[in-house]
Amino acid sequence: MHTAYLNTAACTIVYRNESAANPEFLTKYPTFQVFMDKTQGVLQEEKGIVPAILSIRIKQILHSLNLFGPMQNYFHQASKRGVTLLYDAMVDPISKLVLEAYGLTHPRNVRIGYAATYKKGMPSYTAVTKEAARYFYQGGVKLISDGSNQGLTGYQNKPYCCETTPELGNFNVCDKDVPQPETMPDAYKELLVDAMATGWPLMIHANGDRAIDFTLEAYKNALDNRSGLEKRHRIEHCSLLTEETVKRLQHLGISPSFLIGHVGYWGYVFDKAIFEDKASDMLDLCKLALDYRLRISLHSDCTVTPLGPLRSMEQAVTRKMEGIRDTLGNFIDDPRQQPVLNEGQCLTRQEALKAITYDAAWQCHADGFTGSLQDGNFADFVILAQDPLDETFPATGIRGIEVCETWKGGYKVYSSTEG
Repeated sequence: MHTAYLNTAACTIVYRNESAANPEFLTKYPTFQVFMDKTQGVLQEEKGIVPAILSIRIKQILHSLNLFGPMQNYFHQASKRGVTLLYDAMVDPISKLVLEAYGLTHPRNVRIGYAATYKKGMPSYTAVTKEAARYFYQGGVKLISDGSNQGLTGYQNKPYCCETTPELGNFNVCDKDVPQPETMPDAYKELLVDAMATGWPLMIHANGDRAIDFTLEAYKNALDNRSGLEKRHRIEHCSLLTEETVKRLQHLGISPSFLIGHVGYWGYVFDKAIFEDKASDMLDLCKLALDYRLRISLHSDCTVTPLGPLRSMEQAVTRKMEGIRDTLGNFIDDPRQQPVLNEGQCLTRQEALKAITYDAAWQCHADGFTGSLQDGNFADFVILAQDPLDETFPATGIRGIEVCETWKGGYKVYSSTEG
């Protein structure tokens, strides 16, 4: 989504195709060598990546369409890790067709909800029904405001501490000829007004602190004195916050969903190279969000970090920086030697469990049928070998708790004794 790495052969094809079809491209890169010198084969965000995707040969595309086997393995892995509902943050029309076709010919061992890619003129809002949610339902629409912080494309108020171009990252919805806006672009404001007019709940990707500021400002304008809680509008990742930003989230009724794996896998690099003090002060302020009575969820953004709610729960409770390395460059696997990033933001076990069950279902518009063991809900549940709320059990072992069984709709879809 944010960064594509091309080898020389791929760069040659992209340059040939784009220089023949796009005069603006040729003006920017008059020769292939200039293209290579400026990009080093690293293309970022939609404007840079789409030409590479369009350059893939038909033969390769057809080969990649043999997806059902890998999809079956993936859904089995989800059940093995105690997942009964997968919510995909952005499904395009082709992916929707593939998922629907898969569901016609394969066992439906997980429920699937999704946010559709926002497109002007898309169908208006349809409320989620329990019948639709038995397997595959749309809960919202997705917009992407900026890039990723670890990819140095999340859009920041201040430059990254390490060398990168552009130094503030990328904002994806800009007014013409203003690639690094200091104030919210009119184009972004208009986009949210149009998207909200569809009636769908919005799920907006925003990583950098300036991208989050712009998103909240655009939400405020589009909501026009209504609360975002009415539709459960949210910000996806919502990575870098201040207390003032959290107050704005509460005031507008916008809910954050945290990619808590950022702390585990990227926290050390953020702290030492990419953001420095900004990481320990601002990254994934889960506890502060709860202090302001926000309902939060924890997600993996798989495959950015591995799928698994127990892993997310552990990372929210411990905030261990798993990305730390020794002097030889090897990862330090012993949790006792892994430092904690902002201990004051650690969640209790109960808070983290709620974020991956009740409140995750609420954010995904699924709480009317799953996420809790209420009368009338689907009989979706897991049986674990160990109670993750047991304080005598080390918090650093939560991700390793064995999932003995996973049940969906009253039927067992996974058993550890059966593989």
